[in-house]
Amino acid sequence: MKSGEWKKTVRAALRDLPGGADLWGFSRSLCYRTDRTWTATGVLAEASGVGLGEYLWVVRMPLFVPADVIDLSFSTRLDTVDDEEIRRGPSADSIRAALRAVPSESEALEHIADAADARNVRSLEAAAYATVILGRGDGTAVGLLDQVCDTVPEYPWVEEVVDRADGIRSLLTGGAATTALERLLSWTHKTATALRVTLPNHR
Repeated sequence: MKSGEWKKTVRAALRDLPGGADLWGFSRSLCYRTDRTWTATGVLAEASGVGLGEYLWVVRMPLFVPADVIDLSFSTRLDTVDDEEIRRGPSADSIRAALRAVPSESEALEHIADAADARNVRSLEAAAYATVILGRGDGTAVGLLDQVCDTVPEYPWVEEVVDRADGIRSLLTGGAATTALERLLSWTHKTATALRVTLPNHR
């Protein structure tokens, strides 16, 4: 489905939702809620790996982790009706169902916080920051950050993750939770700019 057709189909589906299209924006193939502060939540059409069509995702992306591409790690790919729908692109009914499934910001943050996986340093980092934003910056967040900081940085990107986590941990253990939130918000601004996502705190 071409970009123009995708946007036209999604806009038509948005008319069936409370508030219509006023609370939604577009960035490439992502249609997202514009009334969020910390996350990109919405729907995304992704080309299938074999190039035969598209899959539909309900997106929950933590903007407070620096990134310059859409990260679907915490998102949900919806089941398609059949192979034909994959080939021709998401149907209007599927898009409406996906839009209705888009979580609130608090739901997205809870999902990210609960997705910590000791085998995945990225998930631990995101979960720790989500926990801070949710107001649990004491033992829970610090415990997750400890796991991140104990990771041996075998690659440069892991070292970046560890350095960021160590900085936030130092602020939390030093009684500077407000400064930690300010740092997370600055990363949110940076990621939103890179993704061309416009949010209330970034106008």
